[in-house]
Amino acid sequence: MAISSTAVYLLISAAIPIFYAEWVSWPSEIIKKSEPYYYELQDALNRSLKYIIAMGLGLSLFSLGMTLIVPLIGYLLWGATGITLMWLRHGREQLKLKLQELMMKEAIAKGVEIGMKKAKET
Repeated sequence: MAISSTAVYLLISAAIPIFYAEWVSWPSEIIKKSEPYYYELQDALNRSLKYIIAMGLGLSLFSLGMTLIVPLIGYLLWGATGITLMWLRHGREQLKLKLQELMMKEAIAKGVEIGMKKAKET
């Protein structure tokens, strides 16, 4: 009885982080943009981390609850949780790469501007 009530508690408590993750929302529209703004990328990175933490916690609690009630389904859900988190991490890495690309473009533009100023001075 104690294991069943614990499992039900875990299944119910999994809803809060999963709903929170949906409220934060995954920043897929920023990944699709070809030239996003710097502040959009920073915000998307922050949101993606919150989303991964909330979704990971919710899925883990749900998988743990299912493991206590129906072990086979629970183990399958653990695998699905791992795959989902790897996919979300891949999306976060794409955001980081876009941010690095944007920073490199800004640095190159600034270097060209400094070079043009020095060329005008001489």
